[in-house]
Amino acid sequence: QETPLDAPPMGGRLIADLRITPSGELTPRDIVDNCRARGVDVAAVIASGTIDAAVEAEQAARSRMIIIVGQQVRTSDGEIVGLFLTSTIPDGQDLETSVAAIHGQGGVVMVPHPVWGEPPSHDLLRRHRSSLYCYETLTGSTPTGRAGAAVDATLLAQRFGMLATAGSGATTAEEIGAAHLRMRPFASPREFLDSLGFPYVDETDNAVCGLFLR
Repeated sequence: QETPLDAPPMGGRLIADLRITPSGELTPRDIVDNCRARGVDVAAVIASGTIDAAVEAEQAARSRMIIIVGQQVRTSDGEIVGLFLTSTIPDGQDLETSVAAIHGQGGVVMVPHPVWGEPPSHDLLRRHRSSLYCYETLTGSTPTGRAGAAVDATLLAQRFGMLATAGSGATTAEEIGAAHLRMRPFASPREFLDSLGFPYVDETDNAVCGLFLR
């Protein structure tokens, strides 16, 4: 069953940062306040091993913006990310079991950028590609050469038939939105995936396949 989302706070396209990491310098409430200040409408809050901070951010956001509750999950076959979660996924299970647990919550599976963890092998990605919906192809954490890396990652995502996502990986307020994408408004995980399939491209931005660097 899909988790319904609040209506977007604005019409038109949404600016989405699909990886923000809670830290000592970036509390859940800080995430919401600074996303609003920096014009980010959608934020995926992702921590390893727990969804507690993401849930706290979601509660702090109320109807001001969309918070996607996420978790980086350490499987025995590599790391994946669950989005739109309602409870924490246990670490240490095999890939198939972890993916099933995410889907059982109505969630979306994202393959992490190698900067953020060791994803499953290419062979496993190929075998499970029908249930691994999107691939984190652009990150804001590595300024030097990151556009080139994004192209490589995007081609890999296309090879496996996955949708491309972008996230800053911010652990401080200043990093929020450093990598982002623009999406159509969505009201459910399914509509989120549909929106990823139709990114907005603005030639005035430094864009890679609809993904953006600030």
